Amino acid sequence: MDGFRCLLIRSGDRVRMQSKSGRDLARCFPEVVIGAKGIAETQFTLDGELVVLVGERFSFDDLLQRIHPAASRIKRLGPRDAGRVPCVRPSSLWRE
Repeated sequence: MDGFRCLLIRSGDRVRMQSKSGRDLARCFPEVVIGAKGIAETQFTLDGELVVLVGERFSFDDLLQRIHPAASRIKRLGPRDAGRVPCVRPSSLWRE
């Protein structure tokens, strides 16, 4: 397993990222939210896997470090992870 199942839902300016268990992941991955807002399409749902790319490989350990309840930890890891790219590896896309 490389990542977490994630629904990324965009409705206008609102972007939600929902885990398989229903947990909101958007605040843990603000750069993914920013990226989703940069897509021209404004109404869509993307079903995929949330992964962190380190070099040329996916890193589950780096992904786990981002899933943390403390905002201070998320803020601290953001700059450290500048070379690591969190993204949603899509399996399905629905336009609404």
